[in-house]
Amino acid sequence: MMTVLPSLARLKRGDVPKPGLALQEIVLLKGESQGFLVHFTGYKQLGSITCSDTTGISFEVQRLDNLEISRPSGRFSRGDRMVSEGAGGYPDRLVPFKSEDFDPQGTMIYVEMKCDQKAPSGRFKIDVEAKLDGEILTKSLSVEILGSSFPSKVSYGTLVPVWNQKNAKVARLLAQHRISPGLPQIESIPPEAPIRAVSMGNWSGANIDAKTVKQPPNQATLRSQVSRVRGDRERINYTADEINNRPEFARSIREWAEALHREGIKNLVAMTPEPDYIPASGAPIVDIFASMASAFTDSRDAIAMAKESGSETWLYTATNQDAWSPKWLVDFPPAGYRSLCGAFSLRVGATGMVYWAADRWESNSDVAFHHPNGELYHGDGQIIYPSGIPSIRLKWIRDGIQDYEVLSRIRLVDDAVYSALITTVVGPGLESQLDPTKWSRLQNESRRAYAKLFPS
Repeated sequence: MMTVLPSLARLKRGDVPKPGLALQEIVLLKGESQGFLVHFTGYKQLGSITCSDTTGISFEVQRLDNLEISRPSGRFSRGDRMVSEGAGGYPDRLVPFKSEDFDPQGTMIYVEMKCDQKAPSGRFKIDVEAKLDGEILTKSLSVEILGSSFPSKVSYGTLVPVWNQKNAKVARLLAQHRISPGLPQIESIPPEAPIRAVSMGNWSGANIDAKTVKQPPNQATLRSQVSRVRGDRERINYTADEINNRPEFARSIREWAEALHREGIKNLVAMTPEPDYIPASGAPIVDIFASMASAFTDSRDAIAMAKESGSETWLYTATNQDAWSPKWLVDFPPAGYRSLCGAFSLRVGATGMVYWAADRWESNSDVAFHHPNGELYHGDGQIIYPSGIPSIRLKWIRDGIQDYEVLSRIRLVDDAVYSALITTVVGPGLESQLDPTKWSRLQNESRRAYAKLFPS
């Protein structure tokens, strides 16, 4: 059997697609990228897979390699809304397609579509053709290219540090997927990369366990870093991490902010806003507070105070620290990856996202982050594999950021249309829909709404 599926569909070895899950249509703005899955069962060999030529769309075909998990990631508490899908093999690594790598009990292929800015508008039929055990199977997919272009100005902020700072390939891969890599090799980020900001990579040493804070870099060093940034981008610095309940660090963080501000660099700190870090007047001490999802519900007054003082509020995610928000763990629902930077961010009022690492692998064989609490968190800090191999989770994150760029602009001109769209995937209780078909519908309907409001 051969089935075309939404990219968020997850089928393990031996699974059969549920009725109604098959993908029928994808709607794209010019300049947008989007992918879909092709699932095969019951065949011994897949000789080749191709997509029919469509003017203005290029295709990249990759196989999804399983990531084996022996036990679930740690849970937050009983009664969680977002829970692990259990042990087993998760289709995750995106590797070059080879005909001999085929499992008759279930093989997943990912097809990335890139729509050119000069692609002709209209509705097209794409034939996905596969040669299986000597016979040819074809499935058709409708693709509509709208007359409007994807927003050129990036409004959503991102920062995901590269753990192995010598790996420029990881940095470039992140930037291609609308994610700003936090590393000192500023030159490795091409000027055309669709990211809002570039990180300077200076670290104060301030975190939850620290006893002292380093002095900020001198102005000559900061000025040199700023001069190396290519393209018209904001400069930010991830200065401190998880310093809640550490008021004694406020004076040092203010000194960092003053040094950074003299060179036009914004000060980013991962923490829930606290009064000691919010000045009564003048420039912010912390320009960007990156807070866990729970802060946007449990600390609303602090979030509001930070915004009133001129600070931005971004989301921060790591491991599994609440019962309900989207999680970035391999064995948790795929929708969490698309939701967090898109519809969920809009719902809680976050304008960016910080994640603690992109490639934090303890060894080439490790599939989990080993937390000091004894729990395993599969894929945490690991959205790119060793040697720069992407995961499909990186694609889902990119898709969520694209949702944000489209939906945030719709909200500016038609709040009713925006509300009708976003409530289909993130409810009033901030629960994210897990059904892949609902996210496919959001993709199509939001792009059509955007094209009507912003015609070329």
